[in-house]
Amino acid sequence: MNNKKTMYILLPLVLVLWGYIIYRFVEQANPELNFANSEPPPLKFNSNKVEKKSYQLLLDYQDPFLRSTNVKNEQADDIHNENQNLVRRLHAWNWPNFTYSGCIRNHKKVVGLLQINSSNLLVQQGQVYHDFKVYQLYSDSIIMEREGEKRTIVKHRN
Repeated sequence: MNNKKTMYILLPLVLVLWGYIIYRFVEQANPELNFANSEPPPLKFNSNKVEKKSYQLLLDYQDPFLRSTNVKNEQADDIHNENQNLVRRLHAWNWPNFTYSGCIRNHKKVVGLLQINSSNLLVQQGQVYHDFKVYQLYSDSIIMEREGEKRTIVKHRN
């Protein structure tokens, strides 16, 4: 008995819904039905002619890329000499044997597996171990820094 009541209630609702959907579809497909009695408004055309304007480029400025610098700066020579001395000083010592085994990533931090000579270390980016700063950690390499000199150690393949 209960199924008949729901059938009598739901069947007209479904028919009304489908009728409304078909009506909307037909209304959109035939726009002539909506505007059968109305005519489109006349278009207004402005007959004023547009005057062409002419522009003149001012090209009498100096090209910033072709400037010649004939002035020699003495301070630059001093800095260059200091840089050469610094480079010589940086290469005065030898780097130990590094073996990079890869990194472990989780949602908070990255930890690298590094072997310096024979000691195994878990290193993190930015920390200092045996006077070497871990500059950057990647999955296939690590960049180490000591006194401004950086070196890339590639992952050890077994």
